[in-house]
Amino acid sequence: MKSELELEGHWEDHPWELRVQRIGWILFALLILAALAGLLGHGPLSRATAEDPASSLRIEYQRFERYQGPTELRLHAAPQAVRGGKLKIWLSREFLDNIELEQVVPQPVTAELGSDRQTYVFDAPHLTAETLVVLRYKPTLKFARTTVRAGVEGAPELSFWQFAYP
Repeated sequence: MKSELELEGHWEDHPWELRVQRIGWILFALLILAALAGLLGHGPLSRATAEDPASSLRIEYQRFERYQGPTELRLHAAPQAVRGGKLKIWLSREFLDNIELEQVVPQPVTAELGSDRQTYVFDAPHLTAETLVVLRYKPTLKFARTTVRAGVEGAPELSFWQFAYP
C-alpha cells in the first residue's frame, strides 16, 4: 500500500530536473573554490605586492576585500627613503576617502594633508634596514574598485587597485 506522501515518477522521467541539479552543484563547487582561492576575499589569489625597482617602497595588499572587513596595507620602506632623518610615506586621497583608517603602526609623528594626498611623517634618524609601516583599515564602499596610489617622498609612485565586496 502506497503512502499519499510518496512522489510518483523517477528521475529518469524528468531529465531536465537532473540537469538543473547538476548545474547547481557545479556552480556551488565553483563558488567554494573561488572563495578558498581568494577571489572573494583573503587568499592566495588575492595576495599581491606592488613594487618598482626605482622606488624605495614595496606594498603588500589584498586585491579583494570585504565591505567593513578589517584589512591592512603593509608598506616596506628601504633606508634610502629617509630624507633628513624623516621617512615620509604618502597615500592618495581617493584611497583614504574610501576607507575607515583604524591604526597606523608605528604611530607617525605628524600627518600632512595635501590637495590629492596625505603624507605620514615618521622619525627615522638612523634607519639602516628596511622598515615596516602597517595601515589597518576597513573599506567603506560596496561593490567598488578603488585605485590606490602611494609613495615615498622623492621616489616614483606605486599604483594598484582593490575591489570591495559587500
